[in-house]
Amino acid sequence: MPATADSSDTLIQARRLVFDFGRSATSWQILNPDLSFWFSADGEGVAGFATYRGVRVVAGEPVCDVDRLAAVCREFEQDAADAGQRVCYLAAESPLVERLGLDGRHVVIPIGAQPVWQPAALSAVFREAAALRYQLNRARSKGLSVSEWPANRFDHPGLHRCLAAWLAEKSLPALGFMTDPYLLGRMDARRLWGAEKDGVMAGYTVLAPVPARSGWLVEQIVRCGGAPNGTAESLVATAAHDVAAEDSRFITLGTSPLSRRGERLSSRHPLWLRVITGWMRAHGTRFYNFKGLEHFKAKFRPQAWEPVFAVAVEPRLRMGTLYAAMGAFTGRSPIVAGMQAVGGGLRSELRRLVGLRN
Repeated sequence: MPATADSSDTLIQARRLVFDFGRSATSWQILNPDLSFWFSADGEGVAGFATYRGVRVVAGEPVCDVDRLAAVCREFEQDAADAGQRVCYLAAESPLVERLGLDGRHVVIPIGAQPVWQPAALSAVFREAAALRYQLNRARSKGLSVSEWPANRFDHPGLHRCLAAWLAEKSLPALGFMTDPYLLGRMDARRLWGAEKDGVMAGYTVLAPVPARSGWLVEQIVRCGGAPNGTAESLVATAAHDVAAEDSRFITLGTSPLSRRGERLSSRHPLWLRVITGWMRAHGTRFYNFKGLEHFKAKFRPQAWEPVFAVAVEPRLRMGTLYAAMGAFTGRSPIVAGMQAVGGGLRSELRRLVGLRN
């Protein structure tokens, strides 16, 4: 049976399992407070999920011994079915797809790709790529300094001001589920690097652990207004250098939604889904800059791009399942959230045009 994440005992149990078995980039995010937990009967598997319109939308995939992943998924799916609910694993990775994708009970939909490196290789890119060296030198010449911050600085008011200003620039309202931006109050095993210019916050980045891969997810990069060019690159470079020095073996900048660098939609997938994703690639930039995000990550020369999937327990993806997955992020009707995004996009465009005239 599901348990809420605000129970200290269930949170402790889930946290232990993530440290023992968390291998997907999103594994630490199942501990986010707006998710519910489900535990396998033996207590050695956990799923973090949000329920919307009768669908349990799972953050990534269940966390357990990878050899037991299929069995834990079957147990979870049966529990959901007994409750009259369907299941969709969102941002699942290849190990789950390899175990479930060919059984005829699950539909697999590519939704993007995540760039991955060994941290030492990512750190080396900043020495080898002239454009990146230029960005770091440019930021340094402006007086930017970057360092890892200890836990006693996580409540620094400059961090919260920076986050508020960064969110105010977005067309979309703040989302939840796996994209909750309010991480500073629950860092736990997360780590933070801050960038300052003349003693003033210029930006910060938060890394979340990926324990079973001895690695890290760059979960958030926040650039304050007025920060010098090269701030984001300097944050990534310093964090990669520091975790490489600790012999970490994996780092990722997270999923680039709709990226074509992973597996692609094919004619086997519903026409309506291909139309929607095509429209989003072509016209969604004013609401969420998919191409810009992918370009930013690609310039760091990933060693590989790992595909990321949605896996639904149904022979063909239903539109209602996609609607529920979107609802898990928005926490309300995706239609209402979309209308807010359109309004925000129009306001941003209007401000831009007014600025050009002036």
